[in-house]
Amino acid sequence: MSFFDTKNVGYAFIFVGVLLLIEAIGYIAAGFVDMDVALPEEITNKTPFFVITGVGAVLAALIYIGYALSVKNLTKIDTLAGYVRVVGVTFAVTGIFSAIAMVFGYKDIGSGLGAGAIALIITIVISFILVFIAGKINDGKQTTGDKIIWVILLIAFILMVIAYIPFGTTDILSIINCVVHIIIAVFMIAYLFDPEVRQQMNM
Repeated sequence: MSFFDTKNVGYAFIFVGVLLLIEAIGYIAAGFVDMDVALPEEITNKTPFFVITGVGAVLAALIYIGYALSVKNLTKIDTLAGYVRVVGVTFAVTGIFSAIAMVFGYKDIGSGLGAGAIALIITIVISFILVFIAGKINDGKQTTGDKIIWVILLIAFILMVIAYIPFGTTDILSIINCVVHIIIAVFMIAYLFDPEVRQQMNM
């Protein structure tokens, strides 16, 4: 049995979901107690900002855990596609709540609305692209588009590992976030090189 089979990936995603849940609870707590958590300088109303952001993070964590419980019954190609789809959905969920948090967190509600609207538009576009890519991964067709998606995903996951190396940070929530994303990226890179996945993606 391979370490990177779907059952072990399911365990990894459960671990990731629990870490995300801890991170989310930490954000909510940061709205009421002093914690070493990075706060954008534009945010002056920290309680609504952290609480609303935290609620979105809790929902995202529960989506990850729900997906983790189904992974063991999936093929590797479906696991990869499902992960990309989950990222798209959770990105939308956290993005929507973050946009709302900006509205209530900014000292000037007008600036908060502007920043929130921009963040929401970017979130919707990226989420749509991710869900679209997820649908192409396991559509049963081997096309040139699949090869392009394979390369894009490989580059994205490698950059994800590099970007989330926690250089010089002491923020425990940031460190948890980094560990979570590195674990996910490593598993997904391994999946991309799996013979079954490469065949399905015309590589």
